Amino acid sequence: VTQQQLDVWLQAYQIADLYPATPMQQGLLFHSAQDKSAYTSQKLLSFEGALDPQLFCQSWQHVLSQHDVLRTVFVDGPQGMMQLVLAHADINWQFYDIGALLPQAQNEEIEAYRLVDKNQGFNQRQAPMMRLCLWQLSATSFQLLWTTHHGIIDGWCNPIVIGEVLTAYHQLVQNQPLSLTDSRAY
Repeated sequence: VTQQQLDVWLQAYQIADLYPATPMQQGLLFHSAQDKSAYTSQKLLSFEGALDPQLFCQSWQHVLSQHDVLRTVFVDGPQGMMQLVLAHADINWQFYDIGALLPQAQNEEIEAYRLVDKNQGFNQRQAPMMRLCLWQLSATSFQLLWTTHHGIIDGWCNPIVIGEVLTAYHQLVQNQPLSLTDSRAY
């Protein structure tokens, strides 16, 4: 990477680090450019019990801030595609209280949103390449749609990220300082 190219990127992004994109990431992003829904993964999770949507969002933001790959954008460089790790990225979060709807109407609304969300794909030049939408179905029932691009996270990482989010959420609920186990960069 030349200093001139780095200067261009620094004008557009607050860069914390940069790496060459892996051949796998390049392939996934190539196919996503052809079909926006390609390699867009969605997880629909149900939560039963009391849940504070604001604290849950803060938990996701905390986990995003802990992992470089969740704050990564992809740009073309003189020697190929590069990953730019941003110093900060804001979680893409939506919350809807649909408790007044009948269960069938709730399911229809969630499914319609899910289809539009999947077909939206991701802009590889904007972080994070993940989105979250939380629906409150009743006082104690919630559904979360977690949409990610496979170029930044795979199925092996999902339970790790969810575990970290739940740990952060419980710490926030109990007014404890947020802390996560240090993860190894790769």
